[in-house]
Amino acid sequence: MLRFLRRHPNYDIEDQPCLVSETSSVPKCLSFHLETLQWIGYAGRHEEIEAAVYILKNAHCLKNATENDLMMIKELLSSKASPLCLLLIVL
Repeated sequence: MLRFLRRHPNYDIEDQPCLVSETSSVPKCLSFHLETLQWIGYAGRHEEIEAAVYILKNAHCLKNATENDLMMIKELLSSKASPLCLLLIVL
């Protein structure tokens, strides 16, 4: 069961194909079990925004999402599926 997802800056997704738009079904672990999202090292790439918005729109049990970049926070504020999700701003 997926309860915590951390995106680390050492994992470079720049050369990876974006899989978000290639699937029409949302994984159950994302929809019904993900409670915490921590995103470290946001660079503002389109793929990162797309992935983060996808997670926030489909993670119905998300309680906490943490990000330390104000540019990303602006993109994500309107994308939460869970009314219980608290978006933490780390300064």
